[in-house]
Amino acid sequence: FDHLALECDDTEARMARLEPERKELEAKLADTAYYARTPSAEVQATSRRCAEVIAELGDVEERWLEVHAELEVIGDA
Repeated sequence: FDHLALECDDTEARMARLEPERKELEAKLADTAYYARTPSAEVQATSRRCAEVIAELGDVEERWLEVHAELEVIGDA
């Protein structure tokens, strides 16, 4: 039980760290002026990082849901 609670805390901390980065990257990529003033290689790197963050967030959120489901089962037992 304790390891699940710790993992739950860890996944929540990871989501809290990744979410602002995702928002910042998406805001950059949504700004048309960003493309005009930023070298192509940097735009590509920003786009890649945004995709990585979104994928990692998806994985972390999925694990968070799994851990919560396990904790609920234990709590109902």
